[in-house]
Amino acid sequence: MIKHLICIKKPFIFMLYFCILNFILAAVISLSYAPSEMNFTTFAYFLLADLSLIFLFLFALNFIFVYPCLILSQKYNLFILFFACLIDALFLIVLSVDVNVFKLYRFHLSYAMLDLFFNTDVISFNLETWLGISCKILGIVLYTILAYFVASLLTQKLSKRFLVIFTPLILASYLVANLIHAFAFAKADVQILDIQNHLPLYKPLTMNSFLRKIGYISNENAVNVNLTNKGGFDYPKNKLKYDKNTQTKYNILILAIDSLRYDMLNAKNMPFTYEFSKNALVFHQHYSSSNSTRGGIFGLFYGIAPIYWQLALSNQKPAALITAAQENDYDLAIFATATLTKPEFDRTIFASVPYLRLKSKGANTIEADENSIEDFKKFMDKRNKDRGFLGFIFLDNVHAKSFPKDFEIFKPSKNTNYLDLSADTDATPYFNFYQNAVLYADFNIQKILNILETYKELDNTIIIITSDHGEEFNEDKDNFWGHNSNFKDFQVKIPLIIKYPKILAQNIYTKSSAYDISATLMQEVFGVINPIKDYSLGQNLFNLKDRKFLLAGSYNQNAILENERIILIDSLGLIHFKDKVYKDSKNTSRDAYLLEILKDFSYYRK
Repeated sequence: MIKHLICIKKPFIFMLYFCILNFILAAVISLSYAPSEMNFTTFAYFLLADLSLIFLFLFALNFIFVYPCLILSQKYNLFILFFACLIDALFLIVLSVDVNVFKLYRFHLSYAMLDLFFNTDVISFNLETWLGISCKILGIVLYTILAYFVASLLTQKLSKRFLVIFTPLILASYLVANLIHAFAFAKADVQILDIQNHLPLYKPLTMNSFLRKIGYISNENAVNVNLTNKGGFDYPKNKLKYDKNTQTKYNILILAIDSLRYDMLNAKNMPFTYEFSKNALVFHQHYSSSNSTRGGIFGLFYGIAPIYWQLALSNQKPAALITAAQENDYDLAIFATATLTKPEFDRTIFASVPYLRLKSKGANTIEADENSIEDFKKFMDKRNKDRGFLGFIFLDNVHAKSFPKDFEIFKPSKNTNYLDLSADTDATPYFNFYQNAVLYADFNIQKILNILETYKELDNTIIIITSDHGEEFNEDKDNFWGHNSNFKDFQVKIPLIIKYPKILAQNIYTKSSAYDISATLMQEVFGVINPIKDYSLGQNLFNLKDRKFLLAGSYNQNAILENERIILIDSLGLIHFKDKVYKDSKNTSRDAYLLEILKDFSYYRK
């Protein structure tokens, strides 16, 4: 028994020393992840998080791959030397590459970049660069070989007390770093939160729900953000500047219906909105920035891809559209039926909005939507008419598939039970149920616009009717239902109707994106003179150019929407090619603009 324990213990001690020695070089490499500007507290937190994370990565690799070999071999032979050094050298090489990628592009190494490197000529190096890379790799390999022999010597000669102290210290550092992040997240300490974006695969703890329960934070102070803090979200790229001579001072009302897909804009499903659209600008090829609510609303207001969600949340910096409205003395009228705390729109888009209305009251979705409309009416009744307003009404009944009984026009009608669905399921009753909910949403749109008419603001308000994403009903018999599962048109193509004062009705068939809405309002209403790229990936809707692709994203994927193809970049960075019905595409060509897209994914990072 004792002999067996010794056979396990000695290899483990060797592995720990080998880890620690290679950790020294890894720590030196990873220090380059540090932000350029840090106070002492942030630097101390960075060291805790960075060093503990890197060591745990190394330990996990060695424990999984090297340690079993050491136990089985019980001799430090040539194979063990080769294998152990190979594992740790590969880790150090990948870490070094990732550090350099992050310094250049502000995003971490991904399969997508490796794919471009190995399968295209988009990324290439000259001879001098290759020599430099080769020297670094050789240096890392020689270092791991030296570490192997030094670890062997330390295992035999040195007291084990050092290991007893070092290992728990690293684990404690990782725990403390997570607790610091959780409290920093609750108090919106932007510099601390930004560290998460600098470290690879770092997903630290948050516990706002618990901290609310114990009274450490409240809903009121949770949305109070210190915008003077500096973080890694370089958005907008420059301070917004305005040309007062080009400002229109129109009111803005963005009316979004959750889950409203593009083909619902017709006389049968939305009779009022369809008639209204005949005197408005209708964009027939309009796409959301996402197949989910979080990404769809994020893209609409920020004008940038949903891949920046975590960065925006960590920095708690509001959308540039909200900033422009506030800096031009617009009142903000935010009336969302569903809560603004999940997703955390209160800490992103509307982070600078004081006394933000977080959710509607009501026993069900119908009542909650009615409450949103009632509160908008109260706002209109009390508002200062000498000031413009930016309104956002976000109704939820289509998403919840809720409607009063007398709106059940489409039959047979049945609410969706996702447990009963398959590729062979007849979608008719479920789609009818959805259409009934859309019909009720149309009724609510009419009520809202009647409020504007009552207060004589209909002709002085830019009215935008749109959605966050679409909804699928197994149209291709492939068992796709709902949203957030793919980037087919059913899930990402949405209506866009804009009633713009003094502009004639028009049907527009050039492709447009959710990103274009904020870009247009910034220029046309607020007179922003910064280049659009400072705050948006979109175009001005009054000057649309043909695009080769549109960008979209979800919780775990990013998509490049081409005319005949959908290119997916998943959470592991793997690239997948789909046709428009989501079958594997035979066209797997990598166009040169893929690198530009990767750069767009890091353009707003510091």
